[in-house]
Amino acid sequence: MPYVVFGESDIGKSDRLAGIVRIFLDLDDRGRPKREVALDADGKVVHRFPDRRFKEGTYGMFDGTFVSLTSGEGEISKAAFEEAWNRGDKA
Repeated sequence: MPYVVFGESDIGKSDRLAGIVRIFLDLDDRGRPKREVALDADGKVVHRFPDRRFKEGTYGMFDGTFVSLTSGEGEISKAAFEEAWNRGDKA
């Protein structure tokens, strides 16, 4: 499963206004996001999908989209994604 990260310059204005500066995606083989986690400037998890503990945790920001491995800042390691994802366990 590939993993991709989007940085602040890749994120829409509405998401930046919500404090999001990085979004990590776990993609299936077709490029559809299965999991996503968003961090604020302090590295705190402000969105995680799927995860009902977060305000919008029943909805993904990338629902219904296909993402290329060259999207955003590009592909990242599984370890980098899991580290970001696991920060949400402490939220």
